Amino acid sequence: MLLAGTHLSEDALSGRVRINPIQYQQIISNALTLSQDPLLGARHGQNMNFTAHGFLGLAAMASDTLGDAISLIIRYARTRTLMAELKFHKDGDTATIDIERLAALPESFQFIVENILSSLVTATRFLNGGEQNIPAILKMTFTPKVDPALYQELLGVSVLFEQEKNQLCIPEYMLSMPVSSANETTRIEAERACAEQLGKIEFGQDRATQVRSKLEQVEGFPSLAEMADLLSISTRSLNRHLAELNTNYQTILDDYKREQAIHYLLHTKEPVEHIAYRLDYNDPSNFGRAFKRWTEMSPRAYRKKYGI
Repeated sequence: MLLAGTHLSEDALSGRVRINPIQYQQIISNALTLSQDPLLGARHGQNMNFTAHGFLGLAAMASDTLGDAISLIIRYARTRTLMAELKFHKDGDTATIDIERLAALPESFQFIVENILSSLVTATRFLNGGEQNIPAILKMTFTPKVDPALYQELLGVSVLFEQEKNQLCIPEYMLSMPVSSANETTRIEAERACAEQLGKIEFGQDRATQVRSKLEQVEGFPSLAEMADLLSISTRSLNRHLAELNTNYQTILDDYKREQAIHYLLHTKEPVEHIAYRLDYNDPSNFGRAFKRWTEMSPRAYRKKYGI
């Protein structure tokens, strides 16, 4: 039985019960024994659709670009698993997601890595319009349990073993590819729900979430140096932490200003000029250009189209 040796009831399978690492490892061991399938981790990740990832899946589906979706997936990965941490970096023209172990025990980590990498490949395909032939490379630190060709046949991408890190590598240009299901309102609401979930997790918030929380708490719009002071870290460290989440301070600040701008446009009758000053734009024309960059519409056109 799948839950044998875990002291868990079947409620655990519904997601209503938090499973600790030792219990999760036992479930993985049981699943591998019952299935006799060494590719189970990769196969399970491949078969997970976006609805299985709750608000995080919804937020990713509603993102503007693949890069935006990846940023959200990395930022809120802990709402889906506490066994591994995702980090982002660029190396030349390659964008890379690293998978690093958190609470996962050594015996279960290969399953978890294969599951996450497979899920990321599936997500990339889906967000890229269902395109099957994506130029991705998977790297794993492990020795394969079966013929490596079987991994490549299953996942449809190049798979390398006995590497220095566990990684998904894609060309940087793919980050700018638009997501056909993009919807700003849906993304904002789903991301807010993700942030609430993350805030309840024992391991705490990542730096991007901390930055966003501080922006909501303070008056005005702090500079990067001021935000670093508020978080009691150096500017360099803050930049590094945010880069690992595939984002930066200006992106988070712009995203926050965009949400505030939309709120004021749709839920107040304030003149556009006043909203511009609220958002720290001394020249309303600069606000207009920024808003058009965010939404491809002028503030007045946006209010006319979506306002009540």
